Amino acid sequence: MIKVASSYFRDKSQTNLNQNPKGIVIFFPNKSKNIKSYILIKINYVSDIFIVALGSKNSEKFSIDQQVDLINYLINIVEIKLKDFIIK
Repeated sequence: MIKVASSYFRDKSQTNLNQNPKGIVIFFPNKSKNIKSYILIKINYVSDIFIVALGSKNSEKFSIDQQVDLINYLINIVEIKLKDFIIK
């Protein structure tokens, strides 16, 4: 599952708004009929990664044209806080 999940992130991207229909089935197996748009967020933690999938019933909620600057900023904060957690 990790290789499949990681394949959704190209060029060291931290977000994916590609709207691949296969992603809905993979990341929302119990809600795949309800999810119309989604975003994938990759969080690096030591040598592991977490993938957070946010979905919406609204097909226009997440789109490939959407800006992700604030989401990338949030990802950076979460990664920093996770590193702090390891040190303490």
